Parts: sequence; structure tokens; C-alpha cells
Amino acid sequence: MNEALCREAAMSMIDLRHADWNKPGTPCVNIVESPSPADLLAECQEGVALHAALRQAHIPCRYYLATNKETFGRALQLIAAQRRFAQHQPITLHISCHGNNERIGLTSSEHFTWDQLRLALIDFGLQSCAYLEKEKVSTLILCMSTCFGLFAHQMSEMGQRPFMTLVAPCRAVSWSDSLVAFLTFYNLFLEKNKPCGEAVRAMNTAAGESDLFLVADFSEEVKAWVASQSAQSSNK
Repeated sequence: MNEALCREAAMSMIDLRHADWNKPGTPCVNIVESPSPADLLAECQEGVALHAALRQAHIPCRYYLATNKETFGRALQLIAAQRRFAQHQPITLHISCHGNNERIGLTSSEHFTWDQLRLALIDFGLQSCAYLEKEKVSTLILCMSTCFGLFAHQMSEMGQRPFMTLVAPCRAVSWSDSLVAFLTFYNLFLEKNKPCGEAVRAMNTAAGESDLFLVADFSEEVKAWVASQSAQSSNK
């Protein structure tokens, strides 16, 4: 896809609010899950349960099981390909796995440091037109269903911010709390058109926690960029 089309696609993705799930612009929740071997043995897969619940709620979603770095990268490629076929569809990426303040872990015992994940998401953003390299603008909504997932925020301090909005827990979290919380978030934010901050506050209430789930939102910067691009176009 050429630069002009990528720019047009990225600008279209700023419209994040579509209550009607049948509209082509409705954000789709793309779940990439890498459970531990113990999770698989115990049939404990938050991503599988979330996918089933979202489908029941008629919130568009796709599920990808990624057990190692190769399949994790392949999952991102498949999501990017889907994005290219639906150029006006914003992207929500939900990563479900174990993590700590330094990295996330995969089923295979491989891991991504936050810097490695940043590079993978930048490449994903370029392939899916969710990231414009020259402007360093991303329109990706990133949800980290991992312990200490808010540490993904440090990816925004490395010169290339691979997301527009990050929603994640700031400390250890159980799979049950994460499942209930993110289902609440997606229902309110995507289906009922509630502001992101309000939806995140409801996540904590649903999980019976206080300030466990937090949001880092840079959407105003992206909106300002879109407004400047629109102004430049109208002046030509």
C-alpha cells in the first residue's frame, strides 16, 4: 500500500466510536494469546473465554493462538492483512499472556522484552497502516492482559510509540479479574460508546479492585495531527 493510501487509512482510523457492530468501520478486537503450558493443562485461556463472550455480545473479534515468536509474528501478519482488506476499520490488539516489568512470556518459554515488542508492533503498524513512520503517529488501541502490562508504556519512551491508547493492569492480576475487566471495557467502550476513561474505571469496579487497570491515552495528539492534515488539505 503506498504512502498516500496509508495516510488516508490512518486518518480514517481516528473515528473509534461505532455502536453498530455491522458497520464496516466498527473496531475489531484482535486477540493474540500465548498461554503457559500449565494454563493449557488447566484449560485456563483468558483469550478463548473473552473471544466467546465478545461474540455473544456481537462485538467483532478474532482469536489467534500464538505459542512462540514465529506464530506470534504470523498472527500479527494475519491481522495486518485483514486490516488491508478493510481500510476503514480501526484496530484493537488484545495480547493475553504472562508478563512482568521487563517482558512478556510465550508458551514456548520464549519472551519479548518491551523493546522487542515495540519493534514488532511498529512493523505491524506499518504493514497494517496503523502507524505512519515519518510522523510517528499510531492509531492502534493496545490492551495488555498480562501481569504488569502497564509497563508497556515504556515503549512510548523509545522514540517510536507503537500505540495510540494503552489499557493494562499496573500490577499482578488474576485471569478471572482480567477476563471480567476487559469484557466490561470492550462492552462499554466499543458497544456503548462510553469514554475510554469511564470504561477503565468500570473495569476496576467489575474486578473489585482499585486502580489496578489504568489507561495511557494519546488520542488527543492523534486528533490534533488529523486536524492539521485536514486543514492542510482544505488550504490546497
